[in-house]
Amino acid sequence: MHRFYSLAICLLLITCSSAGAVEFSADIISEINGPITGKMYYKSTDTYRSDTMGMINIVNGPLAYMIVPDTKKYTVTDFEELSEKSPMGAVGDVMEMIKKNNMKKIGKEKIQGYSCVIYEGTVHFSDDQLPMGMKLWYSKKLKNTLKQEVTLPASAGKMISYIENIKLAKQDDSLFEIPQGYTEIDTMVEAMGMGEMQMLAIDVKKGEMPSAEDRFSQHPYEQARAEHWNDNPSGNH
Repeated sequence: MHRFYSLAICLLLITCSSAGAVEFSADIISEINGPITGKMYYKSTDTYRSDTMGMINIVNGPLAYMIVPDTKKYTVTDFEELSEKSPMGAVGDVMEMIKKNNMKKIGKEKIQGYSCVIYEGTVHFSDDQLPMGMKLWYSKKLKNTLKQEVTLPASAGKMISYIENIKLAKQDDSLFEIPQGYTEIDTMVEAMGMGEMQMLAIDVKKGEMPSAEDRFSQHPYEQARAEHWNDNPSGNH
C-alpha cells in the first residue's frame, strides 16, 4: 500500500501551498508513459482536493482522504502521524516540504502566466522506497506549486505534472466533504475492492485501474525496485 500511496502523493503535490493562498480550480495533467488528466480545487492551505485516476483525494485540516467512487469506500491518513515517519509529511505546506528535503533554488520560469521559483532536490517518501529526484515550480502569487517533475528510480522514467486553465474563484465547502453513503476502510486495497497484486499493477499509461489479467511486473516503479534489489543483493539499499 505504501508504494501506491507514494504515487498518489506525487499527484497531490501539485496542490502544495503556503499560508494565505487564493482560492481556485484548475485542470491537472500528469505524464508518465502517456497523459493522465484530472481536476483540482484549492480553498486554503489545509483544504484542497484533486480528482484523478478514478479517485478523489481530499485534504481537510490534518487529515487526508483517498476516496474510491466505484466502491464508495475511502481511507484516512493523519498528516501529523505521516510527518513523524517521512520527510513528505509536510506535503500540505510546500515551503516546509522544501526545507525538510533540503531542496535548492535553481532558477525562475513563468507557468500559465505566473512567475515561478524552481526548486530541485532528492526526496525520500519512506524507508521502504528508493529516493526520487524532484523539481518544483512554485508561484509566490498563488502560493502553490504549478508544475513538478519526479524522476523515478532506475528505468522507471520521469513523471511530469502541471496545472492549467486556472480559474480564481471561491470553492464550495461541499467539495471537501466525504459523500454520504461512503464507508471508511483501513487500506486502499480494501477501498478499491481488489487484491494486493492487482493494486500494484495499476495501468499508469491509461490512467485506469487494472483488469484481472494485469500483472505485478507491468508497474514501472516495481520493475525499477526489483532491478535495484537484484543489483544490490547484499541488502545495501
